[in-house]
Amino acid sequence: LVSPPEEDWLIRLDMGSMSDRPELLWLHAAFVWFVVVAVTWLLYDAHQDFLERRFTWLKNIPGSQATTILLENIPNHLRSDAALEDYFQGPNGVFM
Repeated sequence: LVSPPEEDWLIRLDMGSMSDRPELLWLHAAFVWFVVVAVTWLLYDAHQDFLERRFTWLKNIPGSQATTILLENIPNHLRSDAALEDYFQGPNGVFM
């Protein structure tokens, strides 16, 4: 069932139906900017809260867990604990 246009409330919210009342376009633009600013502020606030919680968590966990990294595509000759340790901490290692 399709409602006649005069009974459909979604048609009244369409930008095309506002041509006879241009002040509604400014109201629509102001509302869009309000939503953009509000969402940006809420995201920023949530991000700051996340950072505070994350840094607190990182400070309270053991150092080895806080500094763990993921290694991928390790060459065959480095696929042992001793070889990786030598690669990273040895005399010519990445972390001398």
